[in-house]
Amino acid sequence: MILETIKEKIAEQYSLNEQQWIFLSCFDSHNTLLSSHGVLVTNKSLWTVIDMIYHGILQTHSNKIKRIIVDIVTEINELNTMDQINSIDITTTWLCISTIDYSKSWVIAPWTQGISSLAQMLQIIKEKNHIEGNVIIHSFHTEKIEIVL
Repeated sequence: MILETIKEKIAEQYSLNEQQWIFLSCFDSHNTLLSSHGVLVTNKSLWTVIDMIYHGILQTHSNKIKRIIVDIVTEINELNTMDQINSIDITTTWLCISTIDYSKSWVIAPWTQGISSLAQMLQIIKEKNHIEGNVIIHSFHTEKIEIVL
């Protein structure tokens, strides 16, 4: 039922047959984040990506999920200069930090609790994923769809 509801709500605004970058974040009845997963780049349809995320990860939390935030990626930019990086609004912008060879990456949402600065956001990403040295930074914006179960 959850999977069908997710697809129905997204299909109201997007074609499930198109390629689309997406993140699904699930919360329990106390609004505690249970899981947040998605893809920035894919050659698969939105239908397939939703199936993969749900069956691969979210299904294990299905009895606890009370709210889902679907973030459809609408814009993505590689940040190459310090001016670009410093101009980010951390209250509206997602960040993805990757190693130069893309072997490791981490995404952090603008609504992540406890984040008060860009420097803190970048440090958390690098520490959680044990990323050292030079990195590639992408910023992106999303359109949010909220599903209450």
